[in-house]
Amino acid sequence: MRLSIHYERLIPETWVCRYKFQSSSGVYEDKTATISDADQVWVQTRHMHMRETIDKLMADFNAFMEKNAGFSG
Repeated sequence: MRLSIHYERLIPETWVCRYKFQSSSGVYEDKTATISDADQVWVQTRHMHMRETIDKLMADFNAFMEKNAGFSG
């Protein structure tokens, strides 16, 4: 329990990640992603082990794909 409390204090309230995205036409764009408590995926997975998080994200995405059969990313 104490580790969890200390861990929470070490994590900033909001993280900003910057990355380059290559579009289907090959053009690179600078993108920004904000990770905070407003992001429900972050809230649901932030205390999970990396393997559990990956499994959950894959299961959630596969469920989305099944529900949206016409979706192609």
